[in-house]
Amino acid sequence: QPYIGVGAGAFYFSSSTGSFQGRQVVPGFNGTLGLKVLATEEWGLFVEGKYNYATLTNFDPTYGLSGTYSAFNAVAGVAYHF
Repeated sequence: QPYIGVGAGAFYFSSSTGSFQGRQVVPGFNGTLGLKVLATEEWGLFVEGKYNYATLTNFDPTYGLSGTYSAFNAVAGVAYHF
């Protein structure tokens, strides 16, 4: 069973050590692409890739720190259907 998913997410960033101080929740993008193989009616194996993207603006009021968060995760596991 191949599958794909897209959606919006809320990303929380915080820093309270060093020179940068700040907290921010920003909207972002989530994407998933995967494949699930059923071994029995209840059990299956899956492998998927997940991508997250978000942009920070003015994270630290003193320094005006901005940036981009971009992460890709490869995930595999066992699934149980009930």
